[in-house]
Amino acid sequence: MEKRLFLAIILSILVLMTYSAVVSRFGPQQPLQQYSQQPVQAPLTTSTSSASFQAKADVGSPSLAMPIIESLPTSEKLSTFTNSDLTLSVNLFGSGIKESILNSYDAPLLHSNIGLLAEWQGKEFTKSNATHYTSMSYDDTATGIEIIKSYKFTEDQYILEMDIEFVNHSGINRYTKYNFNLGSIDEAVRRKNPAEERYIELSISLPDRVLRNNFFRFNPKSVNDKIQWIGIRDRYFCSIVKPLQETGGINKSVNAGTVSYFLESPAFELLPGQRIKHSYLLYIGPQQPELIERLGSGTDQIVNFGMFDPLSHMLLGALRMLYKVSKNWGMAIILFSLLVFIVLSPLSIKSFSSMKKMQEIQPLVEELKIKYKDNQQRMHKEMLELYREKKINPFGGCLPMILQMPIFIALYQTMMRLIDLKGAGFLWIKDLAEPDRLFIFKQSFPVIGNELNLLPLLMIVTMLIQQKMTTTNALQTSDTAKQQKIMSLFMAVFFGIIFYHMPAGLVLYWSFNSVLMLVFQMKILKVKA
Repeated sequence: MEKRLFLAIILSILVLMTYSAVVSRFGPQQPLQQYSQQPVQAPLTTSTSSASFQAKADVGSPSLAMPIIESLPTSEKLSTFTNSDLTLSVNLFGSGIKESILNSYDAPLLHSNIGLLAEWQGKEFTKSNATHYTSMSYDDTATGIEIIKSYKFTEDQYILEMDIEFVNHSGINRYTKYNFNLGSIDEAVRRKNPAEERYIELSISLPDRVLRNNFFRFNPKSVNDKIQWIGIRDRYFCSIVKPLQETGGINKSVNAGTVSYFLESPAFELLPGQRIKHSYLLYIGPQQPELIERLGSGTDQIVNFGMFDPLSHMLLGALRMLYKVSKNWGMAIILFSLLVFIVLSPLSIKSFSSMKKMQEIQPLVEELKIKYKDNQQRMHKEMLELYREKKINPFGGCLPMILQMPIFIALYQTMMRLIDLKGAGFLWIKDLAEPDRLFIFKQSFPVIGNELNLLPLLMIVTMLIQQKMTTTNALQTSDTAKQQKIMSLFMAVFFGIIFYHMPAGLVLYWSFNSVLMLVFQMKILKVKA
């Protein structure tokens, strides 16, 4: 493989790694001028219910002394309901979804406590449920207010209806508002697998933009604009809350290593005997845009692939189309690699043609380097004259390689989050979303760990063959050739280390692409490997 290609790919990887590591940690989450942070000061107490409702003292609106959100339920009493897609466990203390299991993937949602009512998190609700529906209620005897909470599966896959109803059984007007949990993640999750933290994001959709940032570093504030939806996602799955009425702000709680976000309702008045119901749509499922978009309001925008998001969505569409044809994700990736190679073949022809011309004049270039080794300015001038005489653009092979960088980065971002690859097998590969793991050792070794991954090793061999082909016979004894051999070996090892623990699907794509480039290079350069 030509040195310029190596440099272009290394630059791609460095950009990719910098984007993933730095942007997720320090990157802006869109303009946040509307926000001002609400600090967490003290835990909720057992008197939260009486603090949540106030009697109407006069015609004017009273100021509500809302409790500060901090602690999560210490008591637990679970009620489980399920359908073909989800198994949900609701904690009757606070009425939040404690655990969500995605049945088709046999995997839990990373975050918990979705729908937990903060002001009643220490209160036990009384349940009445069926298989696909659960309802629970709590009577606040001190205020005469009944809170009725329900979750119901809809006909749309992974979508639920959540209703919160307030009934005033007292003889006076009551004012209230509430906070319910959007999701909680414990610090232990980060410690267990730090590499997965960069995939965990919080997104807030406003009328004109979507704010998004790392879940643990998002700086939530009171949003002045209308919230359309709020979403939390990890690598493969997500939850989305879509309010069907006006909302208040977003509050953040950090308590004992657990990070939670709460959606606040506006204050409202309850007349004696009056019922007020607030409704929300919930999506709990895989990050598949065709399923999420059924919620409407652009909720599918939660599936974001970063720097080259539009290109990533195009590549994702092509991959899924090829899967429909091949019925196997490994074959789909190979066909996709072939498709990309064909599309970029005009650029490859231009690059290799430029490389071949450069090889033909390399002896003359070496002579100029020797002749003008003490006069660098004269040497560069003579080289330019030589290129002009031979009608060669020394940078002719660079631009095509640079144009491939966005495709490589976009494909990386896509495959790292493509849930379809999770558990998909191909040949000896059991899971295309994980390293190919041809063999597992009983002990761990430096760099490779305890697994032998074959695809990265095949990629290294292919790269070394390509490098050997690009070394002309005229340079076999020159210092330039020696340097090039050292660089070739270094780059091959460097790439092997970078790709060694990457998902097998991505390495399969790149390995097959390398084989295609090798065959193409042999034909263009007419050099035997």
